[in-house]
Amino acid sequence: MDDWRDRVTDWCFSLTALGLFGLYVYYFVAVHGIRQAAGARGFLEVALLGAPVAVMFGGVWWLAEDNVEQDLKPRLLAWSYGGLVAFVLANAATLYVLGIDFDAGERFLFGHMSVGVGLSAGFFLGAMEAQAIQQARARVASEMEMRRTERERKRLELLNQYLRHEVLNSVQVIGANAELLASRVDARSDSAERLAVIERRSGDVGRFVRSIRQILDASDHNPKLMDVDVIDVLETEAEKVQAAYDDVEVVIEGPKEVLARADDVVGMVFGNLLANAAQHSEGPVTVEIWARTAGEHVQIIVEDDGPGIPESKRDQLFQAGTGSDHGHGLYLSHSLVDLYGGDLRLVETGPEGTTFLVELEAVEAESRTITPAVQLV
Repeated sequence: MDDWRDRVTDWCFSLTALGLFGLYVYYFVAVHGIRQAAGARGFLEVALLGAPVAVMFGGVWWLAEDNVEQDLKPRLLAWSYGGLVAFVLANAATLYVLGIDFDAGERFLFGHMSVGVGLSAGFFLGAMEAQAIQQARARVASEMEMRRTERERKRLELLNQYLRHEVLNSVQVIGANAELLASRVDARSDSAERLAVIERRSGDVGRFVRSIRQILDASDHNPKLMDVDVIDVLETEAEKVQAAYDDVEVVIEGPKEVLARADDVVGMVFGNLLANAAQHSEGPVTVEIWARTAGEHVQIIVEDDGPGIPESKRDQLFQAGTGSDHGHGLYLSHSLVDLYGGDLRLVETGPEGTTFLVELEAVEAESRTITPAVQLV
């Protein structure tokens, strides 16, 4: 219904402009005559009658460029025809009061001018009103967006404080107590093994919280990047995933050192990719990783021989809150890489395995300062 009304409004403007142009041509061809339009008076008539025609055709083009919202076009049409009626009635009343007697050609000229000037003046006033309404709407929308952004900012600040003071501190206490108890029990006992699991899991939770805080902090300012040895980070994450999953083998290929611009939670990116491969493989899985510097970027290719990602989940692979088994970890990885100014994308997936590509900003040779991987608890 709305589309039909919009098309009718657009056609009304187009037909109005064409009708006014038809009157323009008819006057000079049939009423005034082409030859009589050659003098100074004729040129004045051409200009006076042609200006409204130009305004209306310009208005049709202006509307076609979507400069006016669709719901305002009927108002603009009403302004145009209202101006026409007002000008015609006002001029007719003026002539009647003055008692001026024109011949047929002069009456046609006067009527034509009244119609053209009325239409163009009404259109001009309507366009000004439409622009004013749109600007007012934009201001209201901007104010609402600012209020919404401010509410979200306050919520993020509260969440950030909660993560720092409650969750992260509690995790640190758990890890410290597990480490203390581990030093007092036999390293070969079942208790020592369970304490090691507690230490490892508390460390994972701490890293997860740090990555969330990093994303929240980046909403207000740019993250503080430093030089990170990607090979060192990959080896650390490989050890963790192989300790957590018995059927996972991680092979890392590349030079001894590959430096990239990141921060101390970049390991979360690769940890999630490795865990994703381990968790979604029904049997043993091998993950091969290649790291290299390619111009201004560091490229890390992560390839596994698992069953692949279902086609129904690929489009929303890096989105949050999708409920996908792959979702949240990969969303966090993608968000972190994006904060670093890099890129994480799915290169290929199928029955023979899945390949991800991570691109980070490379470190310039003259400004290299190695920052070792940080163990977060």
